[in-house]
Amino acid sequence: MYSISVCIAVSNETLWQEIHSALRELPVRVAFEQAGIGDLAAFLEKVEHLRPDAVMLDLFDLPCEFAQLMEALSSCSPAPFIIVVHPEGRPDLILETMRAGAREFLVPPLAGTLQTALLRLSAERERAAPTAKRGGRLVGFLSAKGGCGATTVACHVARLLEQETHQPTLLGDFDLCSGMIRFLMQASSRYSVLDAFANVQRLDHSYWHALVSNGKGHLDVIAGPETPPLKEVPGLQQIRHVVRFMRTEYEWTVLDLGRGLSPCSYAAIEELDDLFILTTPDIPALHQVKALTDQLFSHGLSQSTLHLVLNRMNRRLEVTAAELEKLLGLPFYSILSDDTQALHEACSESRLLGADSTLARELKDLVCKLADIPVKTVKKRFSLFG
Repeated sequence: MYSISVCIAVSNETLWQEIHSALRELPVRVAFEQAGIGDLAAFLEKVEHLRPDAVMLDLFDLPCEFAQLMEALSSCSPAPFIIVVHPEGRPDLILETMRAGAREFLVPPLAGTLQTALLRLSAERERAAPTAKRGGRLVGFLSAKGGCGATTVACHVARLLEQETHQPTLLGDFDLCSGMIRFLMQASSRYSVLDAFANVQRLDHSYWHALVSNGKGHLDVIAGPETPPLKEVPGLQQIRHVVRFMRTEYEWTVLDLGRGLSPCSYAAIEELDDLFILTTPDIPALHQVKALTDQLFSHGLSQSTLHLVLNRMNRRLEVTAAELEKLLGLPFYSILSDDTQALHEACSESRLLGADSTLARELKDLVCKLADIPVKTVKKRFSLFG
């Protein structure tokens, strides 16, 4: 079920209890609840601010005519799905409320009918999600095999995007087995993406910002788990929901997807605007990247979404980048130099690469190309933590 949020404005105690009993088994987040509508202006302000998917109300103690209330709620952006609950299913009331704009009119017992109504709304929201206004841009980095550098590149790209665009940026660790972003970025939060996956019904701005660490400036970090999850693996729909939520909170979201395809990385890839697959010039990595791209294209990934990055390219190699492109059948979006020593020194000092290194300049070029911004002179040095 696609997670949805609801507002409960019911003054009848029996109906109130039935609603809560019916919601226990569903991944539904209660945005707010109160005993009836009360002050109409204050109620509408809450609906506008918290933007629930559905408003559940009864017909007792309304502050105005029902038709006027529906007109006011329909002017909210987005307009919520209205569910009327009432002790009696009188035909005249049903007709009046449905004509005014209510989507459902439910009478006790509510356990089955309310769940059916919310499942119907959930399906509508899920169908509409891909075409809704999407918000920020989602970028993922995936290593063809272990050691191709997805984590290192993702950390640098996230920091550079924040520095070059001055926009809210998120660095997320979706490598659930061996994620290193917590260590590399010295993330202070004890929470991880697993907490977000497990609490999609609670996911809002306040809850999210209790999970993330601030990586200085406009950069937030959501770490992977400190130890791999051995039993409870998040569902694909939970992962998709969290990724879609990230898009609404940040202008740029950079995800480290680890190596190879996993259920977690594949669910995230379905939501990405840009997927960067990193490979090195060695034969095993090239073989794996070819298999990965074939698999992703066969599952419908657009060629405009997928970009290859050739990492650790050494000038002493007998094969050229052009020959590797021909072998793989795809061009390289970026070619990054082999600068192992500089990376080792930077990591040992808890910072990113110095701006005077060749690899740092190449990474900045990648970021400027991605964000479509002019290349500017990088400062002398910039720290991993600002």
